Amino acid sequence: MAFWNKRGKREPVLSGPDGYPLTTDDSLFEEHALIARFLEEVDAGEWSWRLSDSETLRHVRSLEPEAVRRFVLAAAQRLPHLWKLRIEDGVTWNDPRRRWHEFTSEAQLALLARKLPLSTEDLETLLQVSDHRDSGWTIDPMLVRAVEFFAAADSLTPRLQELLELRWVELRRIAHWHRSYRKLAERVAALLGRKADLPIVPGEPWSDQALADLASGDEARQEAWRGLLEHAVTASSSKPSARWLKTASGHVD
Repeated sequence: MAFWNKRGKREPVLSGPDGYPLTTDDSLFEEHALIARFLEEVDAGEWSWRLSDSETLRHVRSLEPEAVRRFVLAAAQRLPHLWKLRIEDGVTWNDPRRRWHEFTSEAQLALLARKLPLSTEDLETLLQVSDHRDSGWTIDPMLVRAVEFFAAADSLTPRLQELLELRWVELRRIAHWHRSYRKLAERVAALLGRKADLPIVPGEPWSDQALADLASGDEARQEAWRGLLEHAVTASSSKPSARWLKTASGHVD
């Protein structure tokens, strides 16, 4: 329990094996207690332990959306603390401090697959805390989905757009690495009201010339080429299917 010290200040209690400082008057105290129980499960589990083995997470999934939202926000508070523990000197791949961070991050993102009553402030917090993930330099699809749920009913604030813009810049930089990054960049671009980049990576003489030629054309020509190029990168084999070729012909004719 938290208690008052001789100077009249509230002393924190340590919540869970990670030693997270917490006081009983914290608005998310109960949710942090659940996270502490979750971390204890991670500690007790074998190395084959998976997120689906967590009784705590199953309990949270059974709660009302508002209660799940509170757990997600508590995890957002906790992740920077767990990240600091993870990057301490001497932390190896099988260190519990690494597992605490990995599984808490996974649990939070898994819960974001559900439509939750997240406010603008909640989303801003979640985007900011994404710096404390392995993929913090991009953005997770589940977090994009949460923003999409919100944007379907309300407009994005300037601060939320600013945070998304930072992630979009990084996604554009790595979009050529994998199709999933490109698709994610397109979704974030749509949230920002931007056009997705053409699937041509600048930096080579031919690609720079191609992009310059496309930019010099009128809008109709640019959109026609965009349609063809975006379809071209969907080819998944050296011998496209008849259906793929038929669609490609429609872009050329």
